[in-house]
Amino acid sequence: MKQVVLSFILLAVSVSLHGQKYVTLIDTTRTWNVAELYPHGGGALNYEYLFGDTVTIENTLYVEVKAKWFDTSEVFGYMREDTLSRRVYYRPTIHSNESLLYDFSLEEGDTIQLYGDPGHKYTVLQVDSVELLNGDVRKRWIFSLEFYYTNAVWIEGIGNTTIYLLNSGDSDGSTIETVTLCVHENEELVYMNDTFDTCYLDWVNVSETDSETIRVFPNPATGQTTLSIPNVSSCKNPTLHIFNSYGQTVKVISIKEKQTQIDLTGLPADIYIYRFTEGRDQLKTGKIILH
Repeated sequence: MKQVVLSFILLAVSVSLHGQKYVTLIDTTRTWNVAELYPHGGGALNYEYLFGDTVTIENTLYVEVKAKWFDTSEVFGYMREDTLSRRVYYRPTIHSNESLLYDFSLEEGDTIQLYGDPGHKYTVLQVDSVELLNGDVRKRWIFSLEFYYTNAVWIEGIGNTTIYLLNSGDSDGSTIETVTLCVHENEELVYMNDTFDTCYLDWVNVSETDSETIRVFPNPATGQTTLSIPNVSSCKNPTLHIFNSYGQTVKVISIKEKQTQIDLTGLPADIYIYRFTEGRDQLKTGKIILH
């Protein structure tokens, strides 16, 4: 019987290493409120990250990372944490490769390539501490500005506050801006993004068109799927945008018929986000699961 690797995981809120308190990132009592901001007045998609069950993959223990929309949640990937090295590793559901997500042992002057960023290496400019809303003091890392318009900032036990939990850099090359709004621990608010000052962003510029009549089927799909819009003739410049799990645009389709075939052949298996728009108004957004 093969031995299961147990070195990474402690689900306690903190561990003590050489007399210094380390707050683990993996904690099943912690949740992240996240919003995807669509360009040109396209609105905001709100969802929540949380940890799920412990699973064994190739003899290594991981914790499920779930994304929750309303009352639906899906496993987005798997995370493990080595509390001795203070490193966090992430494995998306779409492939079997594990990548370093966070290294909370970094010191000022250290250089690292961050996960989710298109190939840039970052330098730690500053390591200090910050007080959370509950009074806890956590270690903070501020990185060099390499690609986006603001520095990547990590907080111990929270992760990246510049973008979101599953991207440790400052950009993913997407036109969609993804931001962490709030973090809760044991249902207590411990962090809020002071740029937005809210844990939920309302939709904006949503058309009066009945979104319930807009359907994508089959879903899940294996290569081809169909967009059905019975009242397409009443729409002005209807367009379908499809994004991969990194928020990158993979297809933009001008819609002219009540039913439009969508060819996803050649795209990797993933959970894709689709956004159907009428000019600057967003009519509907949803997910396409491609096997």
